[in-house]
Amino acid sequence: MVILIVEDNPDVSGWLRDLLGRHGYSVIVANGVIAAMRVLSIEEKPDVVILDIMLPDGSGIEVLKYIRTNDMPTRVIVMSGCLHDSAHIQAVEALKPDSILIKPTDFDLLLSTIDKHKPA
Repeated sequence: MVILIVEDNPDVSGWLRDLLGRHGYSVIVANGVIAAMRVLSIEEKPDVVILDIMLPDGSGIEVLKYIRTNDMPTRVIVMSGCLHDSAHIQAVEALKPDSILIKPTDFDLLLSTIDKHKPA
């Protein structure tokens, strides 16, 4: 299973990449919207995207919108610390992510959330 991590903090993305890799997942890291769009434009789509919202070159909401408007089978787990603002929450929920987790997130909770969204 391929997981795309869209996260601008290299400590967080490195930690996730290492831990998910040790659990047998193939992991791709994108540090912003442009890099994420590049990955999503290739033929082989990731099975799951772990998506931060606050990114240096835009909003993760743009990535989620791209996935939804292009009817990709990719599951999206929004994992962000900025979802305390009702406007952000409404914008994210309107695009129907598969799960929403608030940072900091317990790794076991993230793993169980990924397992819930594994392709059949």
